[in-house]
Amino acid sequence: MRHDLAYAFRALRKTPAFTAVVAVSIALGIAANTTVFSMVNATLLGALPVRDAGGLYAVSGGKTFPYPDYRDFRDQCASVFSGLAGHFPLAPASLAGAGTPERIWGQLVTGNYFSVVGPPVTLGRGIHPEEDRIPGQNPVVVVGDSLWRRRFGADPRALGKTVLLNGRAYTVVGVMAPGFRGTDRGIVSEFWAPLSMRADFIPDMIKDTESAASRSPW
Repeated sequence: MRHDLAYAFRALRKTPAFTAVVAVSIALGIAANTTVFSMVNATLLGALPVRDAGGLYAVSGGKTFPYPDYRDFRDQCASVFSGLAGHFPLAPASLAGAGTPERIWGQLVTGNYFSVVGPPVTLGRGIHPEEDRIPGQNPVVVVGDSLWRRRFGADPRALGKTVLLNGRAYTVVGVMAPGFRGTDRGIVSEFWAPLSMRADFIPDMIKDTESAASRSPW
């Protein structure tokens, strides 16, 4: 093998242009693979950047749970889990206000979502339980790090300011730390709003989530 390597090096020295092309190709290939792996690891494979990733479990019936079912499960599992939170993973919003209007995606979460999941917060706080009790009464929002940087220039004074989501003013109460985009693999969320504000994002969801007659099985 040593003789084969020596022969290969001698051959490469005789063709420096070809050697340079090979070296650059290998470097680009390594860089591309490293970039792709980093992206896949961050979005699909790596541990979630939350307080206790090993103790976080997802419960799903393969469909949307009616809200009364969620309340029943939350209360009945109190002696089994430290907490049970719910969220709707794909909430569309037209963002307006300062800057160019854009289409973004976020999540609607229960009032205990941030205390149960334990994601890191850069500024402010998560959504409080009382902000999720009365439908349509608490237009508050937690924004992701990328949205904070893009729309507010990473300004700490963004807390308390308002953004227009689907035409309604929402008060920014928190900014998530870099790296947290939600708990659903492959889904990138840029904001989190109370589930009680779902009429602003998914009007058709109200009947499904509040009707006890449409309860889905566990």
